[in-house]
Parts: sequence; structure tokens; C-alpha cells
Amino acid sequence: MLLFDAGPEAAVFLRNCENLGVTLDDVEEVAISHGHWDHMGALLGVMKKITAGGRRVK
Repeated sequence: MLLFDAGPEAAVFLRNCENLGVTLDDVEEVAISHGHWDHMGALLGVMKKITAGGRRVK
């Protein structure tokens, strides 16, 4: 699965995923459309969650 952009805040992004029943376990690649905070501000927190346990993504 491809994660396209991560939004501005990791806590909000992760809570929305949980509320919607979306798991990040299948994310294999991450693409960021452009470098504005509202598209990638949450990236570090989201990547921390995705890569927990040593998983790697492109």
C-alpha cells in the first residue's frame, strides 16, 4: 500500500486511521506531494508508527 501525504499532525492522522479502521501495517511506500507542512508535518510521527519493530518502507 502507498501512503500519499501524511497531513499536518501525527496525532490527528493516527487517530483518524484508528477511527476509520485503517491499519498502517500494509504500508510499503510513502510519497509526499510537496514540502509544505500540511502535507508532511506528521511524517516523522507516522513513520515512527509504521516502522515500529524494524519494518522499512521506501
